[in-house]
Amino acid sequence: VLGYRATSPDVLVKLRFAPDVTDARREAVVSQIVGRIGPATYAIERPGDAARSLASVVGEALSARGATLAVAESCTGGRLAAE
Repeated sequence: VLGYRATSPDVLVKLRFAPDVTDARREAVVSQIVGRIGPATYAIERPGDAARSLASVVGEALSARGATLAVAESCTGGRLAAE
């Protein structure tokens, strides 16, 4: 079963599988869906994984590179800093 929910700035795509679907088949389907969505995919959560926001993924990528991000907010109501 495929479902989705759009809440700015994300679109969450959820896949549910019948209990008899093998891990290999599940991974193949996930790979196919990620391939169709493309580079906009920033996190894949499996059962038991903690949820990851776009902000946390970007922060981890910046930290891994030893980089930082500077922003000047004027029209976001502080939403960037709040993340």
